[in-house]
Amino acid sequence: MNVVKKFFVALRKGTLSYKLFKLQNRYCRFYKIDDPDIRAIQSSRMAFEKLKKKYSYVLEKEIPVMERVKSSAIWVCWFQGIENAPLLCQTCVKRIQDVYGKKNVCVITKDNFRDYADLPDYIVDKWEQGIITNAQFSDILRIALLCEHGGTWIDATILILEKDIPSYLYDSELFVFADHISGICPNIQSSYMSAYKGSRLLNCTRELMYEYWKNENYLLDYSLFHLFFQMAEERYPEEWDKVYKYPNHATHILRKSIFEPFDERRYGQIKDVSVIQKLTYKKEVPENIEGTFYDRLIVHGEAFFKGE
Repeated sequence: MNVVKKFFVALRKGTLSYKLFKLQNRYCRFYKIDDPDIRAIQSSRMAFEKLKKKYSYVLEKEIPVMERVKSSAIWVCWFQGIENAPLLCQTCVKRIQDVYGKKNVCVITKDNFRDYADLPDYIVDKWEQGIITNAQFSDILRIALLCEHGGTWIDATILILEKDIPSYLYDSELFVFADHISGICPNIQSSYMSAYKGSRLLNCTRELMYEYWKNENYLLDYSLFHLFFQMAEERYPEEWDKVYKYPNHATHILRKSIFEPFDERRYGQIKDVSVIQKLTYKKEVPENIEGTFYDRLIVHGEAFFKGE
């Protein structure tokens, strides 16, 4: 396909601005910045500024003050059903049920999400067409559920290391793990989020997400949700300033050690830093895992935690 044809196809599909943005990104990637981490931050900052300018009219709207309502609901999602999830996710969800009580945990699937979240038809349609990926649809679901019901969203890859968890994790008007450092973009982790119903900050984030997918048919940046959340932080600083400060990198320690030999002292150190640990099922599991953290906590997790 020649350049002219590509131009008009992109124009027709509404992806021209996306392609131009990626071209600009590519220039920064190959000619200005060598470090991949710095490139990622630079890319997100560029996306942040572009989105903030384009959707400033959403940010200008005042979200009304609402009654804050606490909820004990725990939201977990695996679209194919948790019985079809990888072993790591099944173990994590079983642990979530043990900690919070099975009756409080609602597992969202592709078959039941409509029972809990009132999503715009255009978003569901774009998801079913493959325009919105499962990862992005999951971001939309979590913000919709927390806005409509409140409660705690926990990714199916979160392992909770201790039943006696700090109260700020479930009893705050709003809590997310975040880097409260000026200039970090994005600055939050969305895998564990707790909120009362009625958060203006979350409602603002939801409005930005809805408006974006009403207008766009492409994903500008993988951290789209996080970038919009950060805009909402700036819009409602009085709410953001009340959030308990806990760095998100504290939840990534176990993942780095998961296939190393289990060590009780090391395990205690990880627990002391954060009882919430974000894992991944995308790492290839080695052939010999006997005696590793993975073996003790994932393969034999139920027996391991039984003695608490």
